[in-house]
Amino acid sequence: MMLKDRLKISRINANLTQKQMATLLNISQPYYAKWESGERNPKGDNIQKLSEILNVSPDYLQGRDDGLEDIIEVLKEKTLSEEDKQEIIALLNTYLTNK
Repeated sequence: MMLKDRLKISRINANLTQKQMATLLNISQPYYAKWESGERNPKGDNIQKLSEILNVSPDYLQGRDDGLEDIIEVLKEKTLSEEDKQEIIALLNTYLTNK
């Protein structure tokens, strides 16, 4: 998945519009839209600001972290039966298939 895709998915998950993102970043909405279309890429400080607004890591936005470590860490903290584990795997597969 490319930065533009991760950016759009993260924005939608945060229930923010492109206009709201642009306002939070002090840039124009058309300029922000170019990031989500892949026409331009945010750099340095803007990557950091985006990660703070969207509550994701800069590494995730840039494709250097797929988030699996976070999922594994959460699962390690819980005591789950084999049945629960299989149910979670099935839910994740369904979610990822329907995305």
